[in-house]
Amino acid sequence: MNNRLTNNAYVEIILGYALLTLFNFLWLPKQMGYVDIHPHPYWMVILLVAARYGFRPGLWAGILGGVLEFVLGPLRIFFQDPLAEFDLSILHDTVIFICVGAIIGEIREIQKRAYIELREHHDELEKNYQTLKTHFNALSEAKQELDASVISQKDTLSTLHDAAQALRSLKEEDIYPAVLELLKTYVGVEASSIYVLDGGSLALKASVGEGRMARAARIEDLETGMIGKALQTGRLVALNSLLAETGERGFSGENIICVPVLDTAGNIYGIVNIEKIPFVKFNPLALRMTGLIADWCGAALENALIYKDAKDRDITDELTGAYNAAYLYKRLHEEFQRARRYRISLTVMVLELADFELFLPEKKQEALMLVSQLLKRMIRSVDLLFRMNEPGRFVLVLPNTDLAGARILRSKIIKEISLFKLQVTSDQALMRIKSGMSFFNETISNSKDLLLSATDDLHENGE
Repeated sequence: MNNRLTNNAYVEIILGYALLTLFNFLWLPKQMGYVDIHPHPYWMVILLVAARYGFRPGLWAGILGGVLEFVLGPLRIFFQDPLAEFDLSILHDTVIFICVGAIIGEIREIQKRAYIELREHHDELEKNYQTLKTHFNALSEAKQELDASVISQKDTLSTLHDAAQALRSLKEEDIYPAVLELLKTYVGVEASSIYVLDGGSLALKASVGEGRMARAARIEDLETGMIGKALQTGRLVALNSLLAETGERGFSGENIICVPVLDTAGNIYGIVNIEKIPFVKFNPLALRMTGLIADWCGAALENALIYKDAKDRDITDELTGAYNAAYLYKRLHEEFQRARRYRISLTVMVLELADFELFLPEKKQEALMLVSQLLKRMIRSVDLLFRMNEPGRFVLVLPNTDLAGARILRSKIIKEISLFKLQVTSDQALMRIKSGMSFFNETISNSKDLLLSATDDLHENGE
């Protein structure tokens, strides 16, 4: 690369001086060598070459310029006065050409060396960056592996519970693929399917992956095999437990796990089949996860079918946008059963506007809407907000939340409401809030008692 640049420099020097010399002969023959012209045209070649290519080309440009002026300068005598004396100032120009070309060339060389050092430093930094990037990608892959292993951690049920909110769709066709995706993500299932009871047989609704055998679009035999046992008992049936019970040495069936999909009353909607799962992930925790997901599937399907059968039945309060009281008892029962079955934390919080009956009529709606919007902004997507039939009363159902977390939320709610300083009565009294809480434990037998306990705990300012 450097040799090519040097060759280009010498070519440009020769061409530059050739053009200047040609111009000199044709148009300025009486000023050969441009002796009496200032600034001297040769400076164009010397300065440009030295500034671009460095010391050696700059030096040669200066030398060649001096030589040309020294050689061509005396020729002007033939065009002017043959008796004129030789002008010694040509030697002065020659020395100046050489010195300036060398000096500017050396300055350029210093810049080039500095550029090369910076370039080498840049390349080193780029190399270090690529190394760090490689390490980062390796760490990212390791993190993904750790994230994938979260199924073995103690808080997996909590994480899974939050993710399962995708099943809250009221469209039946959206629920089936969501269930299979949960099985794939949190259990590691490679092939699975969902069948729904349709008359006297099971109809295939959704599937993912390929099992050991081709799936049937409809299953007519509901009494034998793993599917028959799961439907008859209403419980999960796994291949290992089935073989242990029957004493069989081999098995030619197509399923590894079969779990029935039940509604809250225990009625069977259908069945979830696990057809392929890595051996290392086929463990008790995977069975528990599969049962939990099937349970959520049943609840989701129940909600979807209820919505489908009764679209005219609105479950939200028109004024506040919160769920209504009728829907509270159904959803609270579902969350209560789930908390008891899988030992998940569940807290119910009752909030009531103090002395709501004393509010000015025009202030009641404003207060209800304000509190509703505030609560929606402060709770999580998995939490549920309901407006009760009692004037000024709301209920929060907080899945996977213990008392400590609920107390923190209550403190924030009370603080936010107090900041609004909303005057609600004729004597300009400020809006106040009363609250009560209850936490699921083994002593509470049903969801109604859980709600009643929170209502009995109502007191002002969370004191």
